[in-house]
Amino acid sequence: MMTTDRLAQLINKLNKSWRKDAKKAVAYLQRLIASGMKFEEALDNVQRHYGKLFTLPELRPALVEAAAYAYGIVPTMLTKAQVESMGEELAGKWDESGMTLSEKLHGVGVKMRGAIVSTLQEQMRRNKTWTEAARALYDGYGDDGQNVYNGGKDIISRQDLPKYLQKVREATGNDLQALAEQRQAIDNINRLAKNGAPNKALQAAYNKLLEAVQKGNEKAIEKAVEVAVNEKSRYVAERITRTEMARAWADGFVAKMKKDADIVTVKFKLSSRHPVFDICDMYAKADMYGLGAGIYPKDKLPPLPVHPHCLCRYVEVIEGEVDMQQQRDQVQEAGDKWLNSLPESRRAQVLGRKGLKAWEDGEDWRKYMRGYAGLREVKSRLNESILKRRRIGTQGQQIIDKATYSKLVKEFLNDGGIIIRGEEADRFLEKQGAYASYLVGSKIAFIRDGATVSDVLEEMYHAKQDRRGDYNNLVFSEMILRREIDAQKYLLKMSEKYKIPIEEIQVTTQNLKTYQLKLQEFLKQGGNR
Repeated sequence: MMTTDRLAQLINKLNKSWRKDAKKAVAYLQRLIASGMKFEEALDNVQRHYGKLFTLPELRPALVEAAAYAYGIVPTMLTKAQVESMGEELAGKWDESGMTLSEKLHGVGVKMRGAIVSTLQEQMRRNKTWTEAARALYDGYGDDGQNVYNGGKDIISRQDLPKYLQKVREATGNDLQALAEQRQAIDNINRLAKNGAPNKALQAAYNKLLEAVQKGNEKAIEKAVEVAVNEKSRYVAERITRTEMARAWADGFVAKMKKDADIVTVKFKLSSRHPVFDICDMYAKADMYGLGAGIYPKDKLPPLPVHPHCLCRYVEVIEGEVDMQQQRDQVQEAGDKWLNSLPESRRAQVLGRKGLKAWEDGEDWRKYMRGYAGLREVKSRLNESILKRRRIGTQGQQIIDKATYSKLVKEFLNDGGIIIRGEEADRFLEKQGAYASYLVGSKIAFIRDGATVSDVLEEMYHAKQDRRGDYNNLVFSEMILRREIDAQKYLLKMSEKYKIPIEEIQVTTQNLKTYQLKLQEFLKQGGNR
């Protein structure tokens, strides 16, 4: 059984890819702003060069992977048509927003840009306030440029210092180094003023203060860019990634659950990455239907994901693992019992203060439970027919499905070919150690029930070679070898189209090498057999 460890791996892979590009985008945006480019224009350039940060194109194919694993299919076994169909279905609407994946991603891009713009605008406002405050500290002192003595007093009032340093904190995010540099520069100005330093010396000291302000401003902008992209924009990207991936996983699980009669109930299991106490804790621990803590009938499930970032999951409960005779609806009583087991602070956390008061006064907790959407039949967006898998034979081979078989043999049958199956085919092919075989020149093919796509595809190609008369001008042995070589090449060419398993591809590759060596040996010996 697949677990959400796989889901976590898929999500981490997406997030890692996004962060890698984000690191490059941050450096690029910082360079553009440092060069003097207006930040709106700089951001336009970033979106042109690193567009996928804002559009998340890797998310849709990852949704297909998540759903496939949850259903029990290794994604590489899906055909191209299956991948495309699943991608379309998983991009559809599923939550209360009524939005498709495309619409959500467009909104995500707008949110990311808005977060970056607002963060930089706010930082520039703080930088401007800081710069103006720094200039105001020295304005009006010694306008005549002469040697001025102020009676040994501070040129910058100690009363003004806390207000100024607060502006430094606001602009730099309480950067201790920037604060220390500003204090040092101000102390130097006051020291010179107390000693009656000439205006030029004071001006030089003041210029150092302004240089430190400018340096701090630049550093603050760089930091703001990092915060805007690596924190605020990343949060938006990871929120939709986790939420949509969790839903795709649930879609795959529900599709499998509905198809598998052995799954009689479903257990709601908390994610190991579930740091906040909320309604998910109730779903996992309350016995709503008398089947055990967190166990639900297949048509009475908490919908997943329960909330954004939620990675809680369904776990199948097989027949015999639970006593279905005990099933009864006790949702309200189970919720009451769970709430009564909690301290008041926890109750308030899931009900809110108003809801807690109402529940204590006898009202139904379901009216006030935060995030409660009812227990109901959960539908999968996936069409079950596109998830049909090939059966596995006694030798571990993936048996060709009926639809693919019919497609591959159609031309042969329309051309008057005869296919022998069943016991007669078994007896004939068992002697050859094969699952399928075409008799040259006879329009007859033998195919066993355990044949793979490769088996059928190869023999139908041999039939086509026979009809075309490939290499008929050669002696029989050379004709057969060259036809086999072409057939193996054809199989390799078709491997992606028909999603031929890697094990079959490896056998085909080895067969190709074997036939090529046999042909070389045949030609070395004169080629007359």
